[in-house]
Amino acid sequence: MAALGALLSGMVVTATPGVANAGAIVPCPAGITEWKLISGYYPGYSAGSRSPDTDGIVLPINVWEGYRYTLISAVPQFLVSDGRALDNGTDSPVTYTISSSVAKTYKISATVGISATLVKDFLTSNVSTTIESSVTTTIGVMLSTTVPPRTRLVAEYGTDVYQVSYYIEAWRYRVLGRVGPPAAGTAGCEEWGYYPQNTLAPTRLETWRLRTG
Repeated sequence: MAALGALLSGMVVTATPGVANAGAIVPCPAGITEWKLISGYYPGYSAGSRSPDTDGIVLPINVWEGYRYTLISAVPQFLVSDGRALDNGTDSPVTYTISSSVAKTYKISATVGISATLVKDFLTSNVSTTIESSVTTTIGVMLSTTVPPRTRLVAEYGTDVYQVSYYIEAWRYRVLGRVGPPAAGTAGCEEWGYYPQNTLAPTRLETWRLRTG
């Protein structure tokens, strides 16, 4: 499978793969955690199109697409949504009480080049159970602190995130009849593409942090 990818800059960085090319026909690999019905019919799944099925004379051909996720790296970061400079120019300690006032939203980016949907499940299983699909920082979180004499403290409110790099491999499996997705080792999976991805993965861990200014 051809490697694909052009990095996009920004808060959420994604890699843009080209059109997937059909590859070798191989046994369906282990580790596929998501199957999507591309065409045909199977109970509990919906497909974008259906093959002919006239009074049971022509059986549909089910086309399944399977995805395997692999983690490359996950780098923890703290993203600041609000901040204050707390100055004390006196010779005595000064107490400040402040409150967060900015709501900022961070999201897991949609996959690029492929419509896989279980990214959040993959990230919570392989990076951190605190990861959420979307996080909006909270307004009204209070902080009370004492600033020593002749000191500036910087108070920053934000949330822990991970900058994650991973890739998705895709296979397609075609089978005559209303048949479900194949088990690992089943003959007839076609290599369908390799899709590098990068995303911000926000967590539900919000807090104030203090540092010397």
